[in-house]
Amino acid sequence: MKTEKTVQGRVLIVEDDRIISQVLNSLLQEEGYEVIGIVETGEDAIAEAIEGYPDIVLMDIQLQGKMDGIMGTRFIDAFLHIPVIFLTSHDDEETVRKAESVNPATFLKKPFKSVDLFTNIEIVCRNHHKILRGMDLDALELRKKAEKIKKADSSIFITDNRGRIVYMNPAAEQVFCLVRQLSILKPINECISLHPQKPREDTGSDSDVSLLFHNLMNAREEMGVSLPDGSFVTMHIMVRPINGMDNQRTGLLIEFEG
Repeated sequence: MKTEKTVQGRVLIVEDDRIISQVLNSLLQEEGYEVIGIVETGEDAIAEAIEGYPDIVLMDIQLQGKMDGIMGTRFIDAFLHIPVIFLTSHDDEETVRKAESVNPATFLKKPFKSVDLFTNIEIVCRNHHKILRGMDLDALELRKKAEKIKKADSSIFITDNRGRIVYMNPAAEQVFCLVRQLSILKPINECISLHPQKPREDTGSDSDVSLLFHNLMNAREEMGVSLPDGSFVTMHIMVRPINGMDNQRTGLLIEFEG
């Protein structure tokens, strides 16, 4: 009688070389890991991590698309606290310096042996559980938070510190008639027409969304919004900072209700 393998963990592969990604997929499944997805860009890595919440991400640094592995890791680490192992053939000083700035769990230089891959995955996952406990965080609660964002009826955007969109949930795509892949790294106020209803301090040009939302941080306020069909509605907007494990702000979570 064939016994069912115990799942060792859930892994997201982010790799734009399809031969490498398929080899990784086969190796991981043979070893008992569940591969929740294979994507080729940093922006798709963020979306897949939010929607599938893996235990670990294997991330190439140099990727196609608008966001490389470094930028994708910055948000996966800060918002979801999921460990990332960088897989790279680039070990020049500049690349390593930039990669280290986003707090990867470790690096594996291509080509690598399968034993090194699995040893590092086991060590990283074990250490990460200790890190979460030390921060009084729970992986299950983090997964539930990510699931709520995906399934929320309210429109939720994640932006970088410059107000450029790095993720939007399905509700945001539907309400504002946006396509996530086409909106990545566009300033949110170029995609949504906002009309503040209350006077606020002059914090600078509204083209800088980090200034536009300056007075809304950690608050809930009404704001007028022009929708794509030409209608004008009042929505409640909530803005919360996204801070990394170093407590430095990485971006904003912006939620529209109504």
